[in-house]
Amino acid sequence: DVILNLGGVVTNGLAANDHLLVYGGYAPSRKPLLEEGVRFFEFRGDLEVSGSHEAGAKEAASKLHGKAFVVDRRYTFIGSFNWDPRSVNLNTEMGVVIDSPELADATAGGMYNAIPEITYSVTLNDTGDLRWKTETDGAVKVFEKEPESTCWMRLKANLTRILPIRSQL
Repeated sequence: DVILNLGGVVTNGLAANDHLLVYGGYAPSRKPLLEEGVRFFEFRGDLEVSGSHEAGAKEAASKLHGKAFVVDRRYTFIGSFNWDPRSVNLNTEMGVVIDSPELADATAGGMYNAIPEITYSVTLNDTGDLRWKTETDGAVKVFEKEPESTCWMRLKANLTRILPIRSQL
């Protein structure tokens, strides 16, 4: 699940993801996107989503399912539709596009303001390796591996990359 935001991508980090196949499918795209100047953010897995326990999603933590993006501060898309070939042909999820500069501006502003508190900024270091950075109470932390993940989680996500299913993700 991905939110496009102000020239950047905001999506689930490994620890905030319950779809390892999808994570393994998009993870190789991070480096090329970053090299092209796209800002990239991953949701932190240690955040609680308000209302998730009441909705029966105890394991939800900070997992993202809804999709939203703003284009040209005029159009807003909000929905659950996955922007992939499988979803176009099989899923019954949907979304709406709203032509409202006022809504688009408010939506983009809200997303932009929330990003630093709820995500890791994914960057490349001087040697081209991925790094995850977050700031909590003024303290900056930088991680060399997907934060809050275990070796087993990373191994499973990496193994999914060899499956011939990328066109369906």
